[in-house]
Amino acid sequence: MKLKRMTAALLLLAMLLSCLPLSVLAADAEQVEAKNTMDTVPAEDTGTEEIGRRTCGEVRKQAVNANNYFYFSAESASKLLIAPVRLAYTDGQTIRQALNASKYSFTTDASTGFISAIEGVIGNYIYGSTPDNVSIDSAANTVTHFRFSEAEQQHPSSGLQTLMQVMADYLTEDADVQNAAAEEYQTALDGYLGVASENAQSYADAITAKINAYKDGQKTQYTVTFSGYSGDSYTVSAVNDYGKQFTDPNRTGTLQLPAGGYTFQVRQGNRMVSGKITVSGAMTVSASLPSGDWFNESTLKISSGYARTLMQTATNIRCRIIPRPCRCRTALRAACIRIFELSTSGTGAKVKAVYTDVSGTAREKDIPAKSKATSIDNALSRGAAGSTVILRASKTGSDNYTQSMDLTLQLDRMPTLGSLRVTNAAGTAQAATESFSSTKTEYTYKILDSEKN
Repeated sequence: MKLKRMTAALLLLAMLLSCLPLSVLAADAEQVEAKNTMDTVPAEDTGTEEIGRRTCGEVRKQAVNANNYFYFSAESASKLLIAPVRLAYTDGQTIRQALNASKYSFTTDASTGFISAIEGVIGNYIYGSTPDNVSIDSAANTVTHFRFSEAEQQHPSSGLQTLMQVMADYLTEDADVQNAAAEEYQTALDGYLGVASENAQSYADAITAKINAYKDGQKTQYTVTFSGYSGDSYTVSAVNDYGKQFTDPNRTGTLQLPAGGYTFQVRQGNRMVSGKITVSGAMTVSASLPSGDWFNESTLKISSGYARTLMQTATNIRCRIIPRPCRCRTALRAACIRIFELSTSGTGAKVKAVYTDVSGTAREKDIPAKSKATSIDNALSRGAAGSTVILRASKTGSDNYTQSMDLTLQLDRMPTLGSLRVTNAAGTAQAATESFSSTKTEYTYKILDSEKN
């Protein structure tokens, strides 16, 4: 009986010992998961313990980055070639493949596989990464930072790692946030080449502090009332000093604005009043729109080779025109118009033309008060498309805000005929009853039914 009990105990012990390696492996797998590693393809069972360990190490490297981008910069010995950016990669790409798929230029030496030129600049480039000692042909998700330089210490220091991240993240912020920290970002750009770790950290801290201060300031808003301008006929808006726009969608005549400087605008039809205000709490703005009719439309003339007024009101003039080609060398395919005898009825307002030229660039051109004619260049492209030119008269009102009044010119291009030729069956040119004109659209030809020999 005792022998049976001892045999059973030994069998139980043997079973426990045979299970021990499995529990250790299970515990080890749980530890890997606890370190927030990335999901990876399980290592293939090679049948040897040594190879299995090496594969396990590679899996842990792949678990470094799950963002589908890494922070990247490149510099020669004397120039920052690529400021810190988030360089995107797709699943399965190597670092080299991600670089070549980006918008930047990298030249690879065919014999060595080394990067010999970046953005067209030849150099003796060495790369460094975080973590360290990662090959350029490793999976892109094995690094968080990657940097090219010609410096002996190419591995990004801790301060430089922080600066690369802060500068790259800065470029993803909204335009107004970037504008708020633009000075600090530019300082970091100027000092980036060969920057020491402590200086890099200082640059990063300055950018971060400015961005956080601006964002925190946007959280508290104050009611700014524009007196007398509630209702559907008024549009009230403001832009802060960093370019962020605020509107009044419900037409209440009020804006909710954080503390700071603003340029406001109130518009009713073709009349506007604008100016600068500083908000530090709830406030009321009293600004007067212009009154009367500032333009003497009856004296206005447009010269463009041919012009015909189709419609004219106090706020809009629509013309059908055949423009003259521009003489400027940079606009041979564009056309100009000339404004004659524009009068603002003795209001003292200064006039400028506001329009978008043929290249898509916003333009403004002053129209002198005593000038008999002003050329508005590049106002029309070739083809049938028309254009809009706004004549804006502005002056300072008694409240020191700027009052403006618009007169809109809608320019419709009239198609023209360069030549006209009509021939009979024998190829003989026929003469029209009317003389040829590029603007004429109808002609009469006498055609014989048959010819007499």
